[in-house]
Amino acid sequence: MTICYAYDFLKSMLVQFLPIFFCMINLLNKSIFCNKTISNDQLTINNLRELNSRLASEITELTKENTEVPELKKKFAKVEAKNTKIKTENAEISEFKKKFAEIEAKNIKAQRCNKTKH
Repeated sequence: MTICYAYDFLKSMLVQFLPIFFCMINLLNKSIFCNKTISNDQLTINNLRELNSRLASEITELTKENTEVPELKKKFAKVEAKNTKIKTENAEISEFKKKFAEIEAKNIKAQRCNKTKH
């Protein structure tokens, strides 16, 4: 999973879980006011803590990945610059080869002319 997709995945997970999280908080508040048993409230709190812990670890992981993005962009820019330089040099080499072939052809032609004169 690339960094951008991981970031989008996290955003979509947050969008999906936030309403559930708020509903669970509302249920917890209602259960407290409705004098439900403490064990049910504690179970809900534990579930919320577990969900919070999982989301926090995902956020931490994605944050680490996001800090790598600028580094990778710099490396990519350097590689692109090198590629551009190499392409330019290749074009120059091709031009030199073409000129060299023309000079070679002229030399061969001149040598033939010299041989026929002698």
